[in-house]
Formats: sequence, C-alpha cells, structure tokens
Amino acid sequence: MVGQPEQTRKDEFDLNATLQPWAIQDVALTVRHELCYPMLPDATFDVVEEWISDRNFQQGLPVGDFWTKPYQLLIADDDAQFREVLRQLLEPFFTLIEASSGEEAIEIVEGERVDLLLLDMHMERLTGIETIQIVKSIDARTPCILITADATDELLREASEVAAYSVLKKPVRKADLLQTVDSAMMLAYRTSPFGSAGPHAI
Repeated sequence: MVGQPEQTRKDEFDLNATLQPWAIQDVALTVRHELCYPMLPDATFDVVEEWISDRNFQQGLPVGDFWTKPYQLLIADDDAQFREVLRQLLEPFFTLIEASSGEEAIEIVEGERVDLLLLDMHMERLTGIETIQIVKSIDARTPCILITADATDELLREASEVAAYSVLKKPVRKADLLQTVDSAMMLAYRTSPFGSAGPHAI
C-alpha cells in the first residue's frame, strides 16, 4: 500500500509463506495472462515476477522459465506415425514431449511439468486408463484426453472414474481434437493455447 514502510508491505505480501512450491506455475500462468489471482489480491506483476524468478533460481530452474516457454503437451502412443500426426498439428502451440508407452509417460510426468496429456488407450503393459489413474495420483490437476478406436459405454465409464477430461474416437477429426484441447486448457488454466482466434482459425 502506498505510504506504508517497505518492511510492512513485504510482511503483508509474503509469497513464500502464502504459496507452496507446486503453486508457482499457477501464479506464473495467472500473472502472465493478466488475470487476478484470488489469493493475491494486491499483487503486482513486478513483485510476483521477482519472487518466481528467485524461486526458480533456488530450485535450479532457469530464471523466467515459466514466463517464456509455452505449455507442455505430452503425447503417449505406441504408434509413432500417429504421434507424428499429432505433433505436426499441435507443435506450433505447445512444447511437445513424446512417450511410446504408459510407463514412459509416467516417468515424464514424475520428472517434469506436463500441462496436458494426450494418450492412446491400447498400449503395451499399461492401458491409457491405467496410465491416467497413475498420472492423476501424481498431479490431479493435469487434464488427460484419451484417444481410442473403441469408445464403448464401458470405456467411457472407466474414463470418467479416473477423471479423464474427454474421450476421442479414432480416427479423430481435426476440429474435434483442437476444440477438445482448447476446452481442456481453458478449464484447467483459463487461457487458450491457440490465442484469441481460438482453434477454429487453424
């Protein structure tokens, strides 16, 4: 507040005391898109940016990492050709990571930030449903979109039980895929990876 001593302002705005480390990404995304973060009503862009940069430095992350890099999308499918189709379509809007199995996808989620997961149902060993269940136990906030050739009622029920965001049936229409990705990102992060034009402009 203007006119108050600097020490008082810092005491009122102690981000380290207010937020846990897992919340750093959410704050960065919120401020980057000029939204009002509910728990930080008096926050300024400069103060939050300085705090995040400092926390990134403490954790060995590049300073400003959350401000400059796009969202990270993990594609998990044992079909390399299908992964390539998705890559060509979505690479302009995401930093893409690929996995050829559910086990590999889980290792990636355990080791780095994943903002969205697209995965096939039928992979060796772990199925898409089983993979989502484990991913959600690691980070329940990660939206997961399951892609399958057999979208039966039973499969839809199982997907709902593990909190999959959506189930898309192969072959996937481009418009359906982009709209589902956009709506999942809007729900989770309140912003579209496709910009103000939205997925219909692609």
